[in-house]
Amino acid sequence: MLIACDPDTIADHMPELGDLVPNLAALAHRHPDVVLAEVRRRLDGAPADRRATIWRWIAPAVRHLVRARPRELALLVSAAESSRGLPPLFRDVAGPLLVAAPDDMSRLLALTPAHHFSGRYGIGGRISSAFSGADPGTAQPYPACHAWR
Repeated sequence: MLIACDPDTIADHMPELGDLVPNLAALAHRHPDVVLAEVRRRLDGAPADRRATIWRWIAPAVRHLVRARPRELALLVSAAESSRGLPPLFRDVAGPLLVAAPDDMSRLLALTPAHHFSGRYGIGGRISSAFSGADPGTAQPYPACHAWR
């Protein structure tokens, strides 16, 4: 029911109803700014263990947010995890986030444990894929992130 409301109404009710939304992906698809604002509110001052819970809550909506607001999501993740590195949830979308906010994501990826970049599920190949599909005029080839590679 909340998804059918206007953005202001949703924003007013997200603090108390956000955990009850049955399809956060659909809400993010229709109202990405409202979902990002709620994530930002939840992350404000949250310790690492609480942030992990918030990332699990937002997991179903991540792909919609990457499509709709990649830069905003990249900046939010990089600010929240500036001392720990990229959370595992974002491995699959690391490339588009890096393209959207190269400097911030490069700093975040530099802090990410090395084992996240290799193996079958590493993010190194996903980042390469994102750059190969990017517009050469807008994407910078591995800005300052070659140090972690």
